Amino acid sequence: MPRAARNRLAAGHTGAMPLDAAHLSSLSTALDELTTRITTLADDLSGAPREDVAADLYEVERNLQAAARRLRALVHRL
Repeated sequence: MPRAARNRLAAGHTGAMPLDAAHLSSLSTALDELTTRITTLADDLSGAPREDVAADLYEVERNLQAAARRLRALVHRL
């Protein structure tokens, strides 16, 4: 059985999709909270025997911060 495409546009869906600024704002807040949790975990592991894990978590943190900035900009444009 074929899997459905994750991107509806790729599957030929071209209908309008309403942008819900409140929902996006809520997701932005959740992303900020997740970033804080990741940072705390990385800080706890910094200097520990698994410093490599801390470094990876800091990389995740940077990517989440970039995503959060982009999402906030989108919410602001709406």
